[in-house]
Amino acid sequence: MIVIFAILALTGLLLMANLWVARKRYFYTDSIGRSMRGRGYIYFFRGARENLLHVKIGRSTDPVARLKAFKTANPYGVHIYAVVRVRDPYKAERYIHRKFARQRLTGGEWFWWSPGLWLFMSLVRNEKLTEKTIEAV
Repeated sequence: MIVIFAILALTGLLLMANLWVARKRYFYTDSIGRSMRGRGYIYFFRGARENLLHVKIGRSTDPVARLKAFKTANPYGVHIYAVVRVRDPYKAERYIHRKFARQRLTGGEWFWWSPGLWLFMSLVRNEKLTEKTIEAV
């Protein structure tokens, strides 16, 4: 039990250190309303009735419209884990997809949920933006 806890703690520390380096390169740290050229969003969600262990990681310039479109296609709705504003959505999405490549389902943007992915979502999640998106969808 102690060994498992130590492995999880070490994994968390390594992930946080890696995220600290990536945060300056890909993720915004300023306020939500500030307009910056080239911005976009990364979203993490799953279908409300789909497997709890599947997470979709995607990019969009308008996450509300993207999630509404997915909600229309999915009769049970969506569960939004996190939305984060990024400097370059293509590079940020590619970084995240590579980081969690081992958890990727059969290609595409769907991934298996893992403690590392949950920790990553928790660390990059923009609380206000995520809540606004949930209310709008």
